[in-house]
Amino acid sequence: MSTSTGTVVLVTDFMKAVRETLIKEFEARNSEISEEKLNILVNACIKFTMLNVSKNKIVNFNLKNATSFTGESGMYILYSIVRMKSILNKYKEAGKSADSAKILPAHSESEKALMIEIGKFNGMMESAFEDIAPHKVCSYIYDLANAFNHFYHETKIMAEEDQ
Repeated sequence: MSTSTGTVVLVTDFMKAVRETLIKEFEARNSEISEEKLNILVNACIKFTMLNVSKNKIVNFNLKNATSFTGESGMYILYSIVRMKSILNKYKEAGKSADSAKILPAHSESEKALMIEIGKFNGMMESAFEDIAPHKVCSYIYDLANAFNHFYHETKIMAEEDQ
């Protein structure tokens, strides 16, 4: 899409292209997805990609990157959130309460990196608000998801002996 050359893409066509790409991805994974969840994913892919660009830059929407399950995309962020919620649900099912959880000194580099990333939240939000820069929130969310996923892969979260 380029307004200077007169090339215009209708938002309905744009959303349809994202939807079709996601459907193909789920078919390749032999997974089914409800229409409701597909709509959520389409919106997440578009919103994250569009908001993740600084207001001083041109939006270059790459359909493959925007719908990727890895990398800086709405799909990756949502996948990370689902993983986090799954852990919390298992924690509850085990009869534990998030209120009883305690923050202890970090035992690994990935745990320390995750704690440091979480600690950046307030400063990032102030900066994003002052600069009217939603891309800073997207960048933070991506960095946080990365830190969490590194921690997740290195740590036996539910099987940890030391609570």
